[in-house]
Amino acid sequence: MGPITSAELSLVIKSLQGILAGSRVEKIVEPSHESILLVTRGENLHICLSPQFCHLGSMGRISRGESTAFTMLLRKHIGNAIIMRIDLLREGDRIFFIEFSTGHRLLGELSGRHGNIFLLDDRGIILGLHHTSHSTTRLCRSGAEYTAPPPTPGTHDQVPRFVDSHGASSFFAPHMEALEKSLLFSVASEAIARDQKKVTRALLALEKDGARCEDLMKNQRLGELLLIVQYQWPRGETALFLDPAPDGGDPLTVTLPVGISSPVAASQHFFQRAKKGKRGMVHIANRKIELLKKQAELQIAMEDLKTLSLTELKQLVTAQSQKRTYQVPTVKNSAAPQKKANYYRQFSSEDNTPILVGRGAKENHLLTFRTARGNDHWFHARDLPGAHVIIPGVKQLTEALLLDGATLAFHFSDGRTQDRGDVIYTLRKYLRPVKGAPGKVTVSQSKTICINIEPDRLRRLLDSKIL
Repeated sequence: MGPITSAELSLVIKSLQGILAGSRVEKIVEPSHESILLVTRGENLHICLSPQFCHLGSMGRISRGESTAFTMLLRKHIGNAIIMRIDLLREGDRIFFIEFSTGHRLLGELSGRHGNIFLLDDRGIILGLHHTSHSTTRLCRSGAEYTAPPPTPGTHDQVPRFVDSHGASSFFAPHMEALEKSLLFSVASEAIARDQKKVTRALLALEKDGARCEDLMKNQRLGELLLIVQYQWPRGETALFLDPAPDGGDPLTVTLPVGISSPVAASQHFFQRAKKGKRGMVHIANRKIELLKKQAELQIAMEDLKTLSLTELKQLVTAQSQKRTYQVPTVKNSAAPQKKANYYRQFSSEDNTPILVGRGAKENHLLTFRTARGNDHWFHARDLPGAHVIIPGVKQLTEALLLDGATLAFHFSDGRTQDRGDVIYTLRKYLRPVKGAPGKVTVSQSKTICINIEPDRLRRLLDSKIL
């Protein structure tokens, strides 16, 4: 499969010469953005510039309902003109011309991906061309004198695939239809494919969340062991190696959380984390069912799309272009309340105090000036772009809370790769937003703390993120 050959073009031109001579151009339309159709009483002349199927043929009155500037130019100069002559520019090449009673010439170069159509005046000056030419061997633009490209080797030794204009159109039509259908399918399925990728990414994220929840559920054993050994726990110790383990499991070291000195209190801490993991697993299971159902619906939608005809695909693509997006059925619970836009992350300190971290510049602004109150504590990495961190509802910061807030502020900043850094902190009421710069603030009074990033503290905080 390839464009028309010079031998085939010669046969097509000969079949048209007796039919088109003396015919009037009644209409000029665009069957596609790569072709022009001259509607005459004698024959409808179709000039196709598709790189794979470049040819000259005959076809019915088909219009895509749009007109480019070149088509409008043709209508201006050769509309209602009489065709005086159609012929090859030179033998053995794929260039033809049509002479009109107005003195204009329409010249077609059917050379595959370099094909083009030129409108010339009676002096051979280019009035316009179908699309911009990037030729480096000749000047092809409006106002320049037309120069034919160098001759190309002939293909007369090949057996012609057709002998007239109708044969050319009949030969190329099914291939062009298949190509057009493929292109339309790509456009129509773009939104579905995009949603399929989103679902796949969401399923992968659920697997990671599930692994984190399983780790949290392991805290159940730690809590139970602490209750068993609470009376044997050495006074003042923060860790105890259990070998053999009282529950018959593998030996392990049980470490009390930072800031907790009582085995009973520590067991409750571990039980809370285990409950959080269980809640997370329930949420993950429900969410996975929703995503798998949506994945199946998207697959069905994609399969249904493959069965559409060319006309149906055109109608669908037109409707999509009007709507801008392709709506795919999604799983929604109509009874569920609308969730508020979540513009911050939420973590928990050792004593379950919430710590809020902004997600971006605009989100930082919303967190600080819409969610936070005047006496809430605010943190930010000093002299570095980063997230706003808010600790709400606490009158006096403990040392643990101060370090937790500063650690998160430094971690969610451009200094996260460093082991040490400065963090400023103050009350929300001492901040003012900078106009036109979301996330930027002016601080009237603040304090600075220099922190060394503690991996255990950071890991604990990140693990406490609410799913």
